[in-house]
Amino acid sequence: DNKARRPGDIITVVLKENTQASKTAKTEFGKDSSASFDPMVGLGGRDVSVLGNTLQFGANSASDFKGDSKADQSNSLVGDISVNVLRVMANGNLVIRGEKWLTLNTGREFIRLTGVIRAEDIDSRNTVESTKIANARIEYSGTGATHGGQGPGWLTQFFNGVLWPF
Repeated sequence: DNKARRPGDIITVVLKENTQASKTAKTEFGKDSSASFDPMVGLGGRDVSVLGNTLQFGANSASDFKGDSKADQSNSLVGDISVNVLRVMANGNLVIRGEKWLTLNTGREFIRLTGVIRAEDIDSRNTVESTKIANARIEYSGTGATHGGQGPGWLTQFFNGVLWPF
């Protein structure tokens, strides 16, 4: 049996990661208030008139807020990555770690994976599916022009930040 089981052994992880997330939020808030002042209060119980018109004071206020937000995201990561067995736990599970770097025309990308697998999940070709990794931490990122261009620029960040409250 040539299955990887010792520290330093190499295992191929078959990446089959698919995630979908959706979130919707809706907020509505309304407030109405009014106040009136009767001018005869404190004036001996009589109405106060100016040119034959009774004085009345009042104020009204209303505010409404409505907000909607929606976010949808889906990701897929498919491929293979070779990892090393770092250590064997007391229960026989294997702690694994590996990374793969790719140099492309406009930058570099990497996949980094750590987690814990059961020895019995390793098949005869020394492969295991990523969906069988416990405490999996899979990072996929990179450097270069395409990664820097995916976020908002500094001017947009300024106008959307706390320095610009409008």
